Amino acid sequence: MTTMTRDSLGEQLAAARSANAELRAENSALLAQLEGDIPKATAWLMRKVLRQRAAINALQHKNGTLHFMLRCYARLRKPITQEEYVQARSEIQDKQLKSRIAEDLPATEDSQ
Repeated sequence: MTTMTRDSLGEQLAAARSANAELRAENSALLAQLEGDIPKATAWLMRKVLRQRAAINALQHKNGTLHFMLRCYARLRKPITQEEYVQARSEIQDKQLKSRIAEDLPATEDSQ
């Protein structure tokens, strides 16, 4: 039997509340659509798309940073220091690529 901590129960409750709120909003949008209130339904769908786009952008940013860290690690054959990370990032010429990589070395389980 698995024991749950108060924090994990709180996180699960928050996730359930968030999912419930999302389902209620979707239900309202669908009802509005059935009643012919297309602008209300469209507005909800647009907000959902914007939330998903923001989540995807955050994941891409994290992925870019992790990919960069792995490439640095592969070249150095050792864990990368904060100074090495900042120096390697500063040498990137492509502004779009550079914007997808975190400015500081993300914390890892080893460094915590």
